[in-house]
Amino acid sequence: MRKTMYGLMIVWLCIFNITAYSETSSIKYDITFDSNHNNEIIYRDHIFDVYERLTYGIDENSIGGIINKNLALFKLDECDEISFNNSVITIIENNGKGSNIKGDFNYVKCMQDVEVKSWIFEKLK
Repeated sequence: MRKTMYGLMIVWLCIFNITAYSETSSIKYDITFDSNHNNEIIYRDHIFDVYERLTYGIDENSIGGIINKNLALFKLDECDEISFNNSVITIIENNGKGSNIKGDFNYVKCMQDVEVKSWIFEKLK
């Protein structure tokens, strides 16, 4: 009976740790725009560029601290309010009564497929 209890506790702890790690490793963003703003893509591209510059080559455990210390870099305008809580960068532009976009920074960069060419394989065909 004890072995079964210990086994269940180990499985439960493994599942809990995997869930907790996946929750904290993904940085998200939430941008609420001004009611007069119509260039959401420009702002989103700006925060993606800043995020990429700040986190390139950095260990995932250090990313939150780096973002928290450099929040001002994510601003495009001095009137913007910005905060970083629970792995979410929240930006409110001016009055914050416009559109809202949310997402995360985990995106796949497009890479061209590379074909391996070899004269040996060419001769065997």
